[in-house]
Amino acid sequence: MFIAPISITYKFTKKMTIFVCMNSELSGSRPSIILYTDGAASGNPGPGGYGVVLKCGSLRKEMSGGYARTTNNRMELMAVIVGLEAVKWEHAVIEVYSDSSYVVKAITENWIAGWQQRGWKKVKNVDLWIRFLEVYRQH
Repeated sequence: MFIAPISITYKFTKKMTIFVCMNSELSGSRPSIILYTDGAASGNPGPGGYGVVLKCGSLRKEMSGGYARTTNNRMELMAVIVGLEAVKWEHAVIEVYSDSSYVVKAITENWIAGWQQRGWKKVKNVDLWIRFLEVYRQH
């Protein structure tokens, strides 16, 4: 079953894309969180990694990780997942910046709903998309 977020907005800024996961009715007066993400791999597959910067007011947290054999799309998606998992507030307002059209379009053009309706057939990175949905629904 797919549970759509209450509101998603996006816009394009230079090479970065933003989508906002928010439930303004439930977020109260908490400050918004900004999540910058990036991922890359040398070869497809090959060694790769991801980086995340979380900002909330004057606070800043950086996270990164890597894998010996991965793909660019997996690392782009993993960056968003790791960043969202680091946010412990439920129903937080989070601005997510990503330069990955794969990740952004899956959310903003609702590719995920179609993938789920077709039982994830012929979809790459299903394990990560399911993990993404679990954390995404919390916010």
